[in-house]
Amino acid sequence: MTPSAVGALPQLRHAFTIDAFVAPDRRIGAIDEGELIYIPITGGRVHGDIEGEVLEGGGDWCVVKGHYCTVEARYQFRTADGDVVDVLNTGVAHFLDDAQLDVGYFPTRPVFRVENPALRHLVDRVYLGWARSTPELTAIDIFEVLDPLPQAGETR
Repeated sequence: MTPSAVGALPQLRHAFTIDAFVAPDRRIGAIDEGELIYIPITGGRVHGDIEGEVLEGGGDWCVVKGHYCTVEARYQFRTADGDVVDVLNTGVAHFLDDAQLDVGYFPTRPVFRVENPALRHLVDRVYLGWARSTPELTAIDIFEVLDPLPQAGETR
């Protein structure tokens, strides 16, 4: 691996997993960018550093563009302590088949909004997602991007 311009590459730390249950998609139709599809999020769970439940009412808007699609999911989850976390998760998924049924694993960029200062790290740090979708579930492993050089007093 070639070192980066700053001499070290960042590391990833698994923070938590979001298992979002989904309902059948709704094909909205052709738009300028491709075919717009909406996938309702019906619930689910969060487990790892944060425990909680995915709230019903969110959704995933996909724009199919030939052999790939862009995704923009907006939803919320409630932690075991009762705090609500607002999520915007975007990504690009490439289809593994000509029927555009399977996208395999794909990267995402989650952004979180929170009220509780104890969860402020979700806003102040950078996270990446690694997602897998099935007709019933989208599972997203959320990784914190770590500074390649430990800060004073930090151990890894």
